[in-house]
Amino acid sequence: MKESNPKELALTVLAAGIPVITFWMWFKTIPLLTEGEYRDFIRFIIPVIGLAVSGALFTLLGIFVRKKILAYASALFGIAFPFFFLTATPTVLGSFGVSLILIAYAVYRMREEFDYSLGFSVAKVARAGLPVYFSVASILVAMFYLSGLSEERALSAFVPRSLIQFFLDRMSGDSGFFSNLPPVRADTTVDELIRQMARRELEAQGLTLSSIPERELSRLIALQRDNLSTQFDIELTGKEKVGEAFYVAITEKIEDFFGSYRYLLPAAAAIAFFLAFKAFTWPLYFAAMLLAYILIKILILATIVKKETVTIEVQKLVF
Repeated sequence: MKESNPKELALTVLAAGIPVITFWMWFKTIPLLTEGEYRDFIRFIIPVIGLAVSGALFTLLGIFVRKKILAYASALFGIAFPFFFLTATPTVLGSFGVSLILIAYAVYRMREEFDYSLGFSVAKVARAGLPVYFSVASILVAMFYLSGLSEERALSAFVPRSLIQFFLDRMSGDSGFFSNLPPVRADTTVDELIRQMARRELEAQGLTLSSIPERELSRLIALQRDNLSTQFDIELTGKEKVGEAFYVAITEKIEDFFGSYRYLLPAAAAIAFFLAFKAFTWPLYFAAMLLAYILIKILILATIVKKETVTIEVQKLVF
């Protein structure tokens, strides 16, 4: 039996180990998203870089590791091991099986492209397997996301609380879509908002808020609050913060839409997350391909990799 090339062994270990570390970092970082926290993007930088490096190493694996068992074992281990971070459920086990099949297919396609292509092109080899690799990575990260979702958190995924404040900022104030609304912050209470609107209406008529008796003003605020409660089909006491009231109104509409299928909310959120993450990996595909090209150039300069002319035998149908 032919001994394994030490350089192949080193690449095999890196191509298996770096993805495991990268997905562990994603596993630890994803709870920020399940909690509806989208502002701390700095914590996602290292996992994103790790994903690009993992993709580059996966490409090098398909090019340089010629021993079939090492190439497949490394790729399968790098994807299979992170699934053990999760509780074994039918969804996780199904995703596990699909991911292993896809990653094995990606390795096969890259090896075929490298072995039977006339000439060498990093782009052609990467195109054969790297998109599938990032699809599998998206499945795995989506499973991390799903593992931390409850029905309530799934609602937050559809309507992030930070999005509510963004909406309020864009809809209110002099530069907002509804300039008749005073500037609204998420921590403004419902009664405070109604009072501010009443003040603007009175000032437009040349009156002041102090000109209205407090008892009459309280009655008008209560009446307007009841109207809002009826309009949005939620119970308001006036002490609720506007952002929270909007959030409750929107999420209740989503719950009504799903009806008795509310238990599907986490799965629906995970599917939406998978599609979004898959789109996010598209620029990482090019980054990984470029990084693989740079690494190959460095390996050539370091004489770790050398160029050889080889003869390729192929089977063709003849008539």
